[in-house]
Amino acid sequence: LYNQFWAIGFVMGFGEHAELLEPKWLKVELAETIRRSLQAHG
Repeated sequence: LYNQFWAIGFVMGFGEHAELLEPKWLKVELAETIRRSLQAHG
């Protein structure tokens, strides 16, 4: 239950500062992470 509240608080806090971040960078970073994981397992 504590983890759920922490996750919600983190998402809400992250959303407040989302305008300061670059969505494209975030998507690229996530894509690269997934790509590396697939290559490592593949």
